[in-house]
Amino acid sequence: MVIERIRIVNEAKVKAKECFEREDYVTAIDWYRKAISNLPNKRDELIDLYIRCASAYEKFRDYENVIAYCNVVLCLKPDCVDALKLRANSLSKKGFFEAASKDKNCIEELDKINKPVTKKKQKREEFVKSIDKAVSANEIGERFFNLNNFAIAINYYSQAINYCGNNDNYFSAKFHYNRAVAHQKLNDLRNFHKDCVAAIELDKTYKKVYRRRGKLLWKLGDWKQAINDFITVCAIENYKEKVSIDTLEKAIFDYCEKTTDDIFLSQCGPSNNIEYANRKFFREFFRHPFYDLFKIRNSLNSDSLSVSQLLCFYYFLKENSDILSDNAKCESDLLKSNFIILKATLNILTKQYSTAETQLEEVIDMYEKNPDFSTVHRDTVTYAFICLGNIKGRRLIKDGYGIDFAMKCFDRALMNDNKNEDVYYHRAMLYVERGQVKNARNDLEKSIEYGTDFLAAKCKYLRLKFDLAFNAKNQNALNSVIAEFDELANEFRDSCVVFSNYAEVLTLVGKFEEAQKKLKIAIELDKRDPDLYLQMGKILFKASKKINQLTDWCFKALEADCRCIVAMEILALLLINICAIPDAFYLLSLATSFFQDKKQTKNLHSLVKASIGWAECARYTLCYSVNEYTVAFQLFRAYFFEEFAPKYISLHAKEIIGDMTEFIVYGICSPLDNERLISKVKELLKDTDAWKNVSTPTIPEIERKCWGINNIICFTCQHRKDDLVWGSIFE
Repeated sequence: MVIERIRIVNEAKVKAKECFEREDYVTAIDWYRKAISNLPNKRDELIDLYIRCASAYEKFRDYENVIAYCNVVLCLKPDCVDALKLRANSLSKKGFFEAASKDKNCIEELDKINKPVTKKKQKREEFVKSIDKAVSANEIGERFFNLNNFAIAINYYSQAINYCGNNDNYFSAKFHYNRAVAHQKLNDLRNFHKDCVAAIELDKTYKKVYRRRGKLLWKLGDWKQAINDFITVCAIENYKEKVSIDTLEKAIFDYCEKTTDDIFLSQCGPSNNIEYANRKFFREFFRHPFYDLFKIRNSLNSDSLSVSQLLCFYYFLKENSDILSDNAKCESDLLKSNFIILKATLNILTKQYSTAETQLEEVIDMYEKNPDFSTVHRDTVTYAFICLGNIKGRRLIKDGYGIDFAMKCFDRALMNDNKNEDVYYHRAMLYVERGQVKNARNDLEKSIEYGTDFLAAKCKYLRLKFDLAFNAKNQNALNSVIAEFDELANEFRDSCVVFSNYAEVLTLVGKFEEAQKKLKIAIELDKRDPDLYLQMGKILFKASKKINQLTDWCFKALEADCRCIVAMEILALLLINICAIPDAFYLLSLATSFFQDKKQTKNLHSLVKASIGWAECARYTLCYSVNEYTVAFQLFRAYFFEEFAPKYISLHAKEIIGDMTEFIVYGICSPLDNERLISKVKELLKDTDAWKNVSTPTIPEIERKCWGINNIICFTCQHRKDDLVWGSIFE
């Protein structure tokens, strides 16, 4: 139907033109009117037909129809000069001089305006011609590119660049990019890089350039610059394209995987004072072989053994080696096995696990040669199996060999002593990690049965019961567990283990005030434990929903132990949340210096790379204005905290912060609180200025320094004499 109408219009226009040229104006008007009635909705063509029809009416002086047709045209296009001229002339002929004068004035004004427009039009036409030539050359280049004739393609791309010049950044950037791809195909990486830089200078948001350059740089081993390019792509896309995000995250993961060993070896210093590790380690035992040796009962006191006691015994035996040399004496053999287990324990405390494994196996070999406990005490053998299961067993689990070795160690320990509460406790902890809750609960029940005052086991058992009741929303069971904790707290009033676990349970049921009271007691009992301060921060944060409560207690944790990594991690996340990314970068870098686990080091390094990479991209690559930077940061912030950070922050930090999507909604603090946070972090980092722009700090620099706030030495660093143990291997 439409095609037929167009045919009629075209035919009518031809006939009308022929009639007009023959001066048969009446017939020409009929054909023009026929064309108008059949013309589809095409404004410019319709205007042209009305003007031609009006011109035909003017030829035989039908001025009224001229005016009528011109009025229609001016309704469609008020600045149509041809219509105004025809109407002005007709109005004059009809005697409407004032109206004609208005049309003439209007024509004069339009002429004044159209003169510069004409010049601009000429320039525009010249520009369009040059762009057309450039586009044409580019298309020819693409044809040769598709034929794998890259040299000729480069020639045509160069022509396109020359035609375009600097007239249009979009096209010029595109042509440079195309030429860069051709250079890459010819393995001309120098010119590839030059064209990529040129394309980016012309259009900083040309994401194809960053993506291709990033992939090539990654293959060439320039991982840092490649990641920066991938970050730029994600920033341009506002972190909305999953493919780009996946590419970036994989690159960061692989880069950190490749560089973690170097970071770990060059930067890894002692995570904290050995007293801290000592307390945590010995709380996990009730019948440790050293308790009898040093006449210590593990019940109420949080410090079962001190490092100084262990070291005194170690140096005594080492300096008096003659008492170990008489193999004929049974006492000498027992003393020798005690000395080996002491060395293994010290190596466990100082993270020298491979040496500890060898020593534990040596003790077990001594027992297997004489299984009558004449050369090794029963508790020493049991302890050796427990430690071997925990150290070597977990290493094999991590390497993908399953839990068979660890379970075999615990079974051997139970064959040696089936009523040893420590074995059941440590096997239960392995079951918990593997999600075998029923087995864990059974083992914890036996551990409590055989060690009535084993507080760590009792608290773990009650926590397990609580978690099951909490997940099942069984209020009666929850109340029962809380009542049991209350009884335990009344019985053991000087156990920070009991009060800290009790506080955690009360926090989970929303009894924040009671939780604070219990935790204050725990802190009074052990002011050296930074985990207790972090737990208090968690309680107050959940109760008040105020971030500054959490920041204050993170700083208190650092006053207790300046190497509290979780506190640094949380403070760094808070800094990222308020866009203080450079300070967060240095804080996370400092934290990586104290991690003793490669996976944790890699995860922290991933957080560093993602955050500082975005800041550098926004500031130096994309050169955002203040407003653009603010908007871009909000988009990055949402992605970082909702998608990226949850994959890499430690479990401890995640437990304290809670839901990351809620974390970013809190708006952090007032400007004053933000300034206070940044100021305190800068105080913490004040001595890092010397190596910020030079290199990473060396291990001796880290070991010698207390990173305390306001020049106050933290508690752990007040006991630096025991830090001499770090890095030592006891053989």
